[in-house]
Order: sequence, then structure tokens, then C-alpha cells
Amino acid sequence: MITKGLYENDPNFLQLLEEERERLAALIDKRKTAATYARSLALARIGEAIVSGYERMKNHRGLFDFDDLIERTRELLRRSSPSWVLYKLDQRIDHILLDEAQDTSAPQWEILQVIANEFAQAMRPRSCFAVGDEKQSIFSFQGAAPEKFDAMRHDFASRFNAAKLLSNMCASLFHSAPRRRSSPASTRYSTSATTGWPVL
Repeated sequence: MITKGLYENDPNFLQLLEEERERLAALIDKRKTAATYARSLALARIGEAIVSGYERMKNHRGLFDFDDLIERTRELLRRSSPSWVLYKLDQRIDHILLDEAQDTSAPQWEILQVIANEFAQAMRPRSCFAVGDEKQSIFSFQGAAPEKFDAMRHDFASRFNAAKLLSNMCASLFHSAPRRRSSPASTRYSTSATTGWPVL
């Protein structure tokens, strides 16, 4: 930091420089923190303005985006009887087909759970099929909940088993379904490929 001559001339000078270096380093860190805060605050204000403008535009035009559809469906099923909702749909929903189940969000699972519960109480045959692989989930930024895939698989199975809507063949597939793809042929043609559910 200093030459040998300066050190020999004033041994305390080195200590003073080191103390000043530490003081300046702390000040630099504080300046960086302040700058990060100011930029983050500005970005948050811009984001708030964009979101507010987007919501106003949707309300003005009477439009819904994908998240709105999910949330309003949840609200409908919470404040109304699911049986009534399905009745108003003329009971046209007899099958649930869920692809890429590992990218299903918690609110979407909630909707499916309510519908499946109605399925299990129905008098006529209904079915549910889902396929996915937790290891391939790539939509966490959109709320994907891959950890729910296996939990929902067991939840749905228990509901359909209790209603005696699950065949023996499908019951065996639940226990023998491989956790990984074995070959392109089995992945393409077998209902037990990947971590998928068989038809309920």
C-alpha cells in the first residue's frame, strides 16, 4: 500500500491508510445499497402503474385474462354448490383430462378437486386422467405446484375408490406405474408411462 521508505519514515501512516480504506469501503457499500433501493423503488412504481393500467383496461373493456378465469371459477365454486354449477352446465362434464400436470397451480388443483369430488358422488360413470412428471416442471413463475401432483393423485384415487368408480385394472396400475419413462414405445402407448395416473 505504501513504499518501504514511507513506512520507515512514518510507521503509523500505513495504519491510517488501512483505516481509511475500510471507512471508504463501508461508504461504497452504503452508496450501492442506496442506489439499489432507489432503482428498486422506481421499478416498483413503474410496475404498479403498468398493473393498475392493465386492470383498468380489462375492467373498461369487460375482459378477463387467464388468472381472472381461474380466480373467478374458484370464487364461484366457493360461494355456490358445485352440484348446482355442474347442473347449470347441463352436466356436460363427464371426463377430466389433465396434461402436463406438474405445471398445474394450487388454485387450479383446487378447482379440479371440487369437480372430482362431484364426479365421485355421481351416479353415472365419469373418468379422470392426468399425466405429468414432477421433474419436468418449468412454470414455477406462474404458480406451478409440482409437489401437489402426487398428493392429488392419492386424493383423487381415494375419492374414486370410495365411490367404487375405480376398476381393478386401474387400481393395479396405480401401484405398478413406473416413476420414469422406460422407452419411447411405453411412453407413447401405455397409460402407466411417466408418473401419470390411469383412467379413473
